Amino acid sequence: MPLVGFTLQALLVQNDEFGQAFSALGISALYIILARWLWNKQIEGMRLLTESFLALGVIFGSIAIPFALDGNWTAAAWALEVRWY
Repeated sequence: MPLVGFTLQALLVQNDEFGQAFSALGISALYIILARWLWNKQIEGMRLLTESFLALGVIFGSIAIPFALDGNWTAAAWALEVRWY
């Protein structure tokens, strides 16, 4: 569902220069904020959902990189991500 929603959002902002990058960053921030909120609530049985939201936040954050940067900078940023994780 997040991938379908992002695809539709990307089609809406495809004419803007950094529209897709900002959309990916916005969705990333949303999922990370939701994961943080669920983590702070510590509701029983919500750990998998919390980890899933965090994973989606990281994935959409990584997807934002090639929408904003050229190939060389994307390769450098992803290399730093791999080294960081």
